[in-house]
Amino acid sequence: MNRSSALQDILDTHIPSGIFAPHAVPGMPESVDRMPHQFLERVRQAEGDAIPIRDGMIDGVPFPFFASRDPGRQSYVAVGFDTVKRMALDYESFAQDYVEHMEVLMGKNVIGSLDPPLHRKYRGLVSQAFGAQAITTLSHEVIEPLVDGLLDRIAARDTCDLVPSLTDRLPVLLIGHIFDLPVEHYGRFASLSGRLLAAGFNWEDALDASRELEMLFRDMIDKRRSNPGDDIISRLIAARLDDEQLDDDDIISFCRALLPAGMETTARALSGMMSVLLSERAHWERLLANRDLAPGAVEELLRWNAPAQAMPKRPTRDIEIGGRTLPAGASLWVLTGHANRDPLHWERPHEYDMTRPRSQHLAFSLGPHLCIGHQLARRELEVVLRRMLDRLPGMRLDPDSAPPVIHGVFSRSADRVDVIPHG
Repeated sequence: MNRSSALQDILDTHIPSGIFAPHAVPGMPESVDRMPHQFLERVRQAEGDAIPIRDGMIDGVPFPFFASRDPGRQSYVAVGFDTVKRMALDYESFAQDYVEHMEVLMGKNVIGSLDPPLHRKYRGLVSQAFGAQAITTLSHEVIEPLVDGLLDRIAARDTCDLVPSLTDRLPVLLIGHIFDLPVEHYGRFASLSGRLLAAGFNWEDALDASRELEMLFRDMIDKRRSNPGDDIISRLIAARLDDEQLDDDDIISFCRALLPAGMETTARALSGMMSVLLSERAHWERLLANRDLAPGAVEELLRWNAPAQAMPKRPTRDIEIGGRTLPAGASLWVLTGHANRDPLHWERPHEYDMTRPRSQHLAFSLGPHLCIGHQLARRELEVVLRRMLDRLPGMRLDPDSAPPVIHGVFSRSADRVDVIPHG
């Protein structure tokens, strides 16, 4: 992609504001919304690593999105680094549980709902598009020109909110390119993605969004069959699984899962990154003095504030966790966000430290369900960080606006990051 009219059209396209803002939970104290890991750690001291959800609540605080919609099914959340890591790796004892939570919305055979060996086959259909070589090419040809174009616009302003101008916008534009969506519909797809991923807060609206995405993708599949390109949809149409083509329902399931995940998670991570680096000026100054710290700054951000905080699992057998027996078939949300702040595993777990010795975190999970887009997300974060340090070194928070606040329990990000671009 070069600085052509096509790039300008993409940069100009309308993206609705607030589509990935964290959702407030009625009745949840602000302290829990802002610092859920500390709350969960306190509960853990009494309940252990498998915390039961009773009547949609944990220790009297509402967590309705972690409770099963089946009132007869026991519900738990799992915390602690060692426990969460075990559940991520042991797919025979802890199967993916998207049937209740996501299959109705995403469709059958969605990549996140499968376990090996079928999961491995489905993942292989699109893994090349998210591999290291593809990401390097995408970075030079698409990510860097998009970031530069967005920063051109930010640099021309006296004040700016980075969320609608950059952190929400870049992932939408990039995923729109990868899917070769009609540019004029980027905003529509982004809005539908945000509604789909808010299922835990408005189930009926998420169902409506799912149906509309299905209609849009069916139309695009029909067009790509007769006029294929080098996009994800065309690759899925041409792919073979056990010597058979995927049917339209399988392709739609892929698209309906990959599209919103690629937009939302990186958008949240970007807003979190800019919030923490600008809220404490010493972080920004440290990076200005030493660009080699950029990869560590990104990894520490992912540990400290993983944009997605949980994944659904289901025990396949009665199994003991921390002295509590979880029955086979129970609803189990595995809290990767808490694992990344576990004081039994990390020193100073709630402190952001870009020089922290590199250690495995669980922001993208592990094992067979390691996020397929983790290399793409990391590249976006690092390109934004390096380009911003080079082009807007004097950027600082706007003292006339409220400071950014990262909040959310199911997913975390900042609603606003108001800055003065040139300090």
